[in-house]
Amino acid sequence: MNARRRIVAALPTLLVASALALTVAPADAETHVTRDAHQDVVTGAATNDTFTTPVPDRHEADLISMRVKHGGRHINVTMKYAELSRVPGAATVHLISLKSATSARADLDVLVVNDKWKGEQVWHQNGSDRRCVALRTKIDYRDNTVRAAIPNKCLGNPEWRVGGAAASLADDTTYVDDVSRDGAVKDDLAFGPKVRIG
Repeated sequence: MNARRRIVAALPTLLVASALALTVAPADAETHVTRDAHQDVVTGAATNDTFTTPVPDRHEADLISMRVKHGGRHINVTMKYAELSRVPGAATVHLISLKSATSARADLDVLVVNDKWKGEQVWHQNGSDRRCVALRTKIDYRDNTVRAAIPNKCLGNPEWRVGGAAASLADDTTYVDDVSRDGAVKDDLAFGPKVRIG
C-alpha cells in the first residue's frame, strides 16, 4: 500500500502505547536536516492520489523540518511541527519512511487518537507489519516534536539508507504535509539523500 493511502487508512484505528526515552546516536554520526515551508498543509479527496488544496491557516500537521542522525546502531529522527497539540476528536499519523540497501521500504507510523496522546508505534517492512525490538518514540507537545530511535538491525544493518517523513491529521477533513515537498503530497513520499554507513 502506498504511503498516502496507508496514512488515510490508518487514521480511524484506536491505539495505545508508552513513549520511552531515546538513545542518543554516536557523536560522529552523519546528520541530515530537511526543512519544509511553513503554512503548506494541504487537503484533498481521499479517493485522489494527490493532496494539493492549500490550507495555509492550518498549523496542526504543518511539518517544518526533519532531522535524521545516522548512527552506527540507531537512526535518530526528529520531526518538528509548527504546532503540535492534543486535538480532541482527531486522529493523527506521524510517518517516517526509510529505504535502504537491505529493505525496499520500511515505515514507522506513530498513531495518535483521542485520549491516547503518547501514541502507538507501528513498524512496517516491505508492506508487512513487523516487530522492531528496541524501537522507541516520544511525542513532546511542548517542543512540538516527534522523536524516534530506530535500531539499524531492524533494517538488517544496511550499508546505506535514505529517509522521508509526512504528517496527517483527520477530523472532519484530512490534512497532510510531506516534509520534502512544499504544498503537495503525492502518491509516495519524497526522500532525502543516500547516506552510507561505516
